[in-house]
Amino acid sequence: MASIKEFDKPSPWLKKEDVDVPRVLTITRIEKEMASDGRVICAAYFRETEKKADLNKTNRLILGAIAKTHDYTQWAGLVAEYYNDLTVVYGDTVGGVRCRPARNHIPASLQEGVPADEKEETDVSW
Repeated sequence: MASIKEFDKPSPWLKKEDVDVPRVLTITRIEKEMASDGRVICAAYFRETEKKADLNKTNRLILGAIAKTHDYTQWAGLVAEYYNDLTVVYGDTVGGVRCRPARNHIPASLQEGVPADEKEETDVSW
């Protein structure tokens, strides 16, 4: 079916449609950036995708809890699952990007001593 969205230029930002199927992503860095409306935002960059995420307060708090620190400069290497949360409602828009602890993920630092056939692959190609 034809859609007006065909004419939209690709966004550098992670959108809910990008995580309709949940994705496990590894943070490479967090940067403060200026939004088009002049706000300062918290942008997360990932190993597995060129898209970045605008981390709202809820997602920052979740990542802080996963990392056990609110010091975002310590979040490089943090792995979380990003998904489309249909309980997020903004006006008429339903759904939004949320993060949660990655299920069944064994951090590389804990994989020592785990037999090779049981280690989790961290280089996932999407």
